[in-house]
Amino acid sequence: MAGPQPRSPTTRALLGGLRELGYVYGEHFVTEPRGGEGKPERFPALAAELVRRQVDVIVSAGPPAMLAAVKQATSTIPETAARALGRKLLPLEIRDAGEIAGAFKTATAAGAGALLVFPGGIPDAHARRIAQLAAASRLPAMYAFRYYVEAGGLISYGADLIANNRRAAAFVDKILKGAKPADLPFEQPAKFELVINLGAAKLLGLTIPQSLLLRADQVIR
Repeated sequence: MAGPQPRSPTTRALLGGLRELGYVYGEHFVTEPRGGEGKPERFPALAAELVRRQVDVIVSAGPPAMLAAVKQATSTIPETAARALGRKLLPLEIRDAGEIAGAFKTATAAGAGALLVFPGGIPDAHARRIAQLAAASRLPAMYAFRYYVEAGGLISYGADLIANNRRAAAFVDKILKGAKPADLPFEQPAKFELVINLGAAKLLGLTIPQSLLLRADQVIR
């Protein structure tokens, strides 16, 4: 995430958005990137450190635990919707990376038919391993972000992180020009993307309907 040409595509999108607004890295601004390395317990300390450094703007694009460290955040689980569809949900909480393999063993032992991976610090940091375990467990899995599918996962549908971070540059611009963060309106993501990995589907013995393939933003073959 560091420097004017970071490897992170989402950070590049944010800096690209700022560049389009006339900000020159190193002349008008620099960045102080921080990451929890898959450890949510580090988020409060990282947020406090940025506050002590008196940065002008904090851009948090992390999971709810990271957002909570900057501003209180909440999350919900659709238990009611599952009952209405006649489905049984098996919640599997992962508190550290060492619990990932065990969660898959629990799912397969319970006869789970599919897997829905919620985004978060620990899962996101181990996307490739989760995709591999899903394939090995013969569990069709759906993810929130495309990098799971690029790592071998089956399908993802969620907000376009590149577009989101590019849009975040406009909020940074407003804050630097004097706007109060509390006065800025919330915005829902405007662009969502559906990504399908046909290689993963083949390994699972699944045939993706042509109608769904035609709707996909990207099909990985």
